[in-house]
Amino acid sequence: MMKLYDYLNMKKKHNPFFKLLKLSVLLVTYIFSTGCLVTSPLQENSEDRGESILKNITCLPPCWEGVIPGETSKQELMTILYSIEKNNDSIIDHDEGLGNWDDIVSIYLYSQYGQKINFFIVEDMVVEISFSHKLYITLNEVIEILGEPDWIYPGLGHNGSILIIIYEKEAVALLHQMESGLFVERDLVPQSEIVEMSFFNSIEAIEKNVVTRDDLEKYGYRWAGYGDVDKKYPVLP
Repeated sequence: MMKLYDYLNMKKKHNPFFKLLKLSVLLVTYIFSTGCLVTSPLQENSEDRGESILKNITCLPPCWEGVIPGETSKQELMTILYSIEKNNDSIIDHDEGLGNWDDIVSIYLYSQYGQKINFFIVEDMVVEISFSHKLYITLNEVIEILGEPDWIYPGLGHNGSILIIIYEKEAVALLHQMESGLFVERDLVPQSEIVEMSFFNSIEAIEKNVVTRDDLEKYGYRWAGYGDVDKKYPVLP
């Protein structure tokens, strides 16, 4: 999915959507590390934050600028992107095929605000939109647009503990980094930063590429509000 993190679960390596997922496969046996608690660098002062990628949106997720996973063709996507590129300082680039998956095309747009937006295409149809780098959005901002999420799935990413936040109906998955190097957070709060975000063509795509339905129901949690992650959304053995 969104360039969140590469799969670590090699049993899914033959899945044709393997390279679409950039979210980490989570380690359900992970134990939160201890250490000094300091303010996360992701929670910057509002004065220092850049332009939110959700500011002035023209359509509700999983739509972005008229692009809808599962509905927008490659040709329609390129028409939209060329229009965006022409009207601002954005740059378009692409990869034809990802690794051994020659049928997957990745087209990406570097926005004028520094964000990277990936569009993954299979059989000339957009199947996923991935957002990364300088999103400058908080969980509260997403909730104001989409409402409360359905699932919280805790686990381990490349840089430490993470939370995957899932909207079923909208087929949207978000990534919040709880831990990065010496920086550790214990509470999920309205200001919690979303560092990566993906829009899929269906909830089934999330279940196939991010976390299975069985694992979600076994190790995940229904949204229970903000608070202490160790109490509300602990990693289960």
